Amino acid sequence: MLAHTRRQALQSITLHEFASTPAVLDITESLRRTERVNGIGRTFLALGGSTFQELLAVDLRRDELEGPHKRSSLAEVEVNPSEQGLNIEVRRTQLQTELTTGVESNLARDTRHYRYAGGKLSAQQRPDAK
Repeated sequence: MLAHTRRQALQSITLHEFASTPAVLDITESLRRTERVNGIGRTFLALGGSTFQELLAVDLRRDELEGPHKRSSLAEVEVNPSEQGLNIEVRRTQLQTELTTGVESNLARDTRHYRYAGGKLSAQQRPDAK
């Protein structure tokens, strides 16, 4: 079953178990989609009986070559487990790099919060602290 979900080289796998909701597999793997797109991804899968349900997929690093530029997306994922589920925070940064000069531009940042409880993942509304 795990081979079906994998795209490339497996880097790590963590099982989060809970008293009142299905367990979650936390998988980090390399991603190679094409010659021009590669990176590292992290996927959270809920274990429901003999099946997996994808809860969340995050590109920890995704680099895409587009002519003289490289577009990059970087993410930091913070996971805080409890007996009832998971709190997941994803902080993303996106930028574009001029390959000949190394100058970075188009910087964008966002933070998203998720809660896994009762067998379901939901987005949480939280104001970003500045």
